[in-house]
Amino acid sequence: MSLKEELSEHFWNISCQFYASQGVKGCLLDLQEQQHKVVNQLLFSLWVSTYFDYRFYNKDTIEILRLTRLSHFNVRIVRYLRKKVGKNNPILNGFFTSLRRILLRVELLYEKKHQKQLVVSWLKVAPFMNDKENKSTFELPVRIDKDQHYHNLRILNGDTENSNDYVYLLSKWLSFIHH
Repeated sequence: MSLKEELSEHFWNISCQFYASQGVKGCLLDLQEQQHKVVNQLLFSLWVSTYFDYRFYNKDTIEILRLTRLSHFNVRIVRYLRKKVGKNNPILNGFFTSLRRILLRVELLYEKKHQKQLVVSWLKVAPFMNDKENKSTFELPVRIDKDQHYHNLRILNGDTENSNDYVYLLSKWLSFIHH
């Protein structure tokens, strides 16, 4: 397995496990729906800070967001369709329920593709990661630095309406990482 594949797979698995943690799904969906944050970018910020001790800078952020714009757009389109399809048609409700389940699976495939694109884009702005010797073993987090985590959340995702949103998410992440 290539480094890109290995990193992408690890990021996906950690994200799924964290998302399933108590209180995390609601927090992430609130940030997504109410403040238009991108869940994959939030997760990516935490993952990169934890496993690679990487600190984002504005230049990195602009390039990563530019390179991942299309893959995130695909996620948003499928999500929009899933939420809108057949909502006001009780006669075909069963059909639309099945269609929404299919669209949810497609959405998850696009979410995974978007995560992979985040990893690939990050490797382009952080070329030192392409060296096999610098690769994390993923066994334990490299570093837990709350300030760096908070910095990366803000740089890659922007500020939130309430600073406690990131504080809560970060507390959930740190609790998850330590278990």
